Amino acid sequence: MIEPLENKDLNLTTFVCTGSLTPTEIETQLSDFYKGSPTLHTIWDYTGADLAALTAEKIHDLVGFLKNTSHSRAGGRAALVFSMEQLMAINDRMSSLAELELEQGTIKIFDGLEKAQAWVVG
Repeated sequence: MIEPLENKDLNLTTFVCTGSLTPTEIETQLSDFYKGSPTLHTIWDYTGADLAALTAEKIHDLVGFLKNTSHSRAGGRAALVFSMEQLMAINDRMSSLAELELEQGTIKIFDGLEKAQAWVVG
């Protein structure tokens, strides 16, 4: 499940991900986000999610989708938050995440929500 929480004052949407997460669910959430008026900044909090379905191939597909839509958030920051355990478990898939280089925005990976929030709004 993905619950988007919008903070208009900070121009930030935090996506809280829990339970078994599928690539289709992530893509649907991204598509819905970009259909409207997306906030400049985003945080994707994966710390409560099961990432088993996110294979390297699926992550690569999501990266392609993001590269095609990120222009609408020029100058924005996106933070991906994982627990240390998750980072260790998906280490073999990190090369696909490394491909996520946005021309008009910045993306970083964090091991804690507080660190991500400080960077995004700081």
